[in-house]
Amino acid sequence: MKRLIEDKIKKDKKIEEVFNRIFEIFEYEINLDKKIKEINPDLEKQTVTIIRDKILQRETIFNISRKKRGIHMKVNVIKDFYDPFCNGDKNTLADELGILENDKVKIVANIAKMAPFHSVLYFKKHDFDDLTFEDFSSAIDLSFEWFEKIENNFQTSTHILIWNYHFRAGASIYHPHFQLLAFYHHPFRIVDLKQKLDNYQKEYHSNYLDDYFLLMKNLELGFETDNFKIWFPLTPLRNNEFNFYGDLKKNAQLIWKVIEILIKSSVQSFNMIYFYKSNFISNFGLFVDRGEIDKLTSDIGTLEIFYHPVVSFNPFQVASLVFNSLKEKK
Repeated sequence: MKRLIEDKIKKDKKIEEVFNRIFEIFEYEINLDKKIKEINPDLEKQTVTIIRDKILQRETIFNISRKKRGIHMKVNVIKDFYDPFCNGDKNTLADELGILENDKVKIVANIAKMAPFHSVLYFKKHDFDDLTFEDFSSAIDLSFEWFEKIENNFQTSTHILIWNYHFRAGASIYHPHFQLLAFYHHPFRIVDLKQKLDNYQKEYHSNYLDDYFLLMKNLELGFETDNFKIWFPLTPLRNNEFNFYGDLKKNAQLIWKVIEILIKSSVQSFNMIYFYKSNFISNFGLFVDRGEIDKLTSDIGTLEIFYHPVVSFNPFQVASLVFNSLKEKK
């Protein structure tokens, strides 16, 4: 990965300057004892790449060989014993706005709050595999309506949409649903991000996000259409992470296509978060893969929680798969 990046950025002095301003990269070739051939020959030669974003103070360890390890899998079938959404009219409560609903989705109160205003949007179909773009688009439309009404009625400051798909991704209910949150304050991570972006602007007299995306496009990790940007970051939190920036409502079909491509490729569970609006950052989203649903082991261990992410995918390969598919569908 290090050689690939270096070959791409050296063709343009400005791109090389931006890369070196934002990132540093280390790479190590590791050869295990020959005995590994008897155990798992795919692990004999490994490449560990560490990429740091010096501006955001994030770093990620890459080793695609890790996905070739033997992993214990469950053999039992998941049973969905608790699902209030299959009979939502009876088993759910109205939130502060009453009931918002269309023919595809419905918004109700969350009975275990994480914010002053916290509601759940659930799909009227029970399984993700049955969802269509029309379902997803209807969900985004109704979510935005909820955000606007909450802000107008209660003068909230920060509005966040979350989609935890499947138990492995932190969902408490299998039935597909969004979390809608509105805060009076700005979460510290948003404040911290804004400060780092402001510091970059002051030091380099340039916008970090503009510079970053220019670099992503040059590395063929970024895709842009109608002022909507999608990119696969060089310091991902989890496998198959992509970020997006722009109006999700206007570009719901594009995001749905990307999710479909990743689902068909390998993704079985995922998290998606979208910062709809705040005084610091708006229209910014993130999607991450949370792994196979039958794995016994967690996808997050000590390093990921207390230090920095460890991932087992190559963002260049995933970006090529996704962006080439998008171009074919045009």
